[in-house]
Amino acid sequence: MNKFRMLGASLLTTLVLSVSTAVGSLPVMAAPSDSTVRVSGTVENDTSDVTLYLKTSDGVMQIRLDNSTDTSECRLLVVGSTVSADVYRGDDAYMHAKKLISGTATTVDTSNEVTVKGKVAAGTTNSLLYLKTNEGTMKIKLDGNTKLNGVGVLYVGKSLSVSVARGSDAYMHAISLELYTESSHPGAVSVPGIVASGTSQSVLYLSTDDGIMKVKIDPDTDVSAGRVLIPGNKVTAEVYRGSDAYMHASKIVGLSDSLSSNSTTTVRGAVSEGTTTSILHLLTEDSGGVMYIKIDNSTDMSRCGLLLEGQYLYVDVARGNDAYMHATKIVNPNYTPAAAKSADAAGGSSNTSAAAVHTDEREITGAPTEKSTDSILYLSTNEGTFEIRLDVSTEMPGKAFMTGHTTRATIYKSSDGYYHAEKVSDNQFSNNDAKVDSKTFEVRGTIGTGSSLNLLNLDTSDGTYKFKIDKGTAMNGVRYLREGRSLKVTAATSSDGYLHAVKIEP
Repeated sequence: MNKFRMLGASLLTTLVLSVSTAVGSLPVMAAPSDSTVRVSGTVENDTSDVTLYLKTSDGVMQIRLDNSTDTSECRLLVVGSTVSADVYRGDDAYMHAKKLISGTATTVDTSNEVTVKGKVAAGTTNSLLYLKTNEGTMKIKLDGNTKLNGVGVLYVGKSLSVSVARGSDAYMHAISLELYTESSHPGAVSVPGIVASGTSQSVLYLSTDDGIMKVKIDPDTDVSAGRVLIPGNKVTAEVYRGSDAYMHASKIVGLSDSLSSNSTTTVRGAVSEGTTTSILHLLTEDSGGVMYIKIDNSTDMSRCGLLLEGQYLYVDVARGNDAYMHATKIVNPNYTPAAAKSADAAGGSSNTSAAAVHTDEREITGAPTEKSTDSILYLSTNEGTFEIRLDVSTEMPGKAFMTGHTTRATIYKSSDGYYHAEKVSDNQFSNNDAKVDSKTFEVRGTIGTGSSLNLLNLDTSDGTYKFKIDKGTAMNGVRYLREGRSLKVTAATSSDGYLHAVKIEP
């Protein structure tokens, strides 16, 4: 018994010394990990995954965290938060944490558990939830025992159903969180699932436990919290049966984040694989690389509609305080706002395209400028330079356009105030009956000098390849060919002796 008392006293002395002197200067002293002393304090800035810097009443302690540390009562270390640690002296002379406890131990009376529904309000952190309900805003503690049930990121405006109970600290504590969708249609039900392939601007294919559900998306669907519908993403859809016997979505809910910067720039490209409800993977047209851009509540998506894989966008971005690039605005040049669609319907047209609101239709001829991109053609003409949007519906019989080549475009002004191209023609392919081999290979490089719309010179690390571009070439997200642009070409040999471009991508 005396032996253990002396060991405890020795350990306490060691703890005091570790605050006032460098740990490395202390003698190496082994101590069994079941002989511990509890210390409390606040988490300091230098804390990492392996070292906790704890500011106590006696100074700052450096405490090692390892695989044996019990973190069941402290899942997160937040700078400035109060933490208690059961510590012991290790063989390496450092103090090690046997167990971490978040704040002061609190008991929660789960026998009087109630459920409240509302929306996440400003001020919410990873340990405190502000929930705006019909009766006012509630302040609810989140701790290591809170069941998240796949709720994911908490952002302002997100609807939640929260089971709460009173703790011994007088706070309400969250027992569990669940997604909650307010019903705007009689008989509507919330259906959780995963976005399946085939999803488009008008139809959501939702993979559920009971199979694939086909849900119509119409102008009345609230997609403000679930715009990114990439196969594999988890969403909750509020669905009801419409008068046409189809299931319709009144609301689709996903996840989101936040931004802070004044300097913005615009990037253009295609939605790439890996995009989620909070991160846009954009395959950029300038570099051919993938840019990771955060989507949050401040992102303006009013001219975007839903995000689908392969869709071409231009995105205004700014760097946030978290070092990520954030999207301030996302524009899909082919998106027609619901108001324009409603106007078409009111005019008696069953066609929901922008055709019903086309004005100033004309055919112009000029030369593309270097400012052009895959989604915008800047065409220099005798009347001046036209800024023309290229949509997925734009016909391009010549596959692409190049700076300096005479280009003819059939354009119209749409309801969004921009000129759009109905057709762009810059090239005529000769009849080619050459048989292209089914065995292909891939090459990445940059467009070299002497390239044309029929013959692509691709400069690579292995030299320059010459690829024929013909009617069978698939231009995946590539409409503008300019010298120096990075491309990936899928090619094959052909019976005419040339290498043919089977597919060209950014």
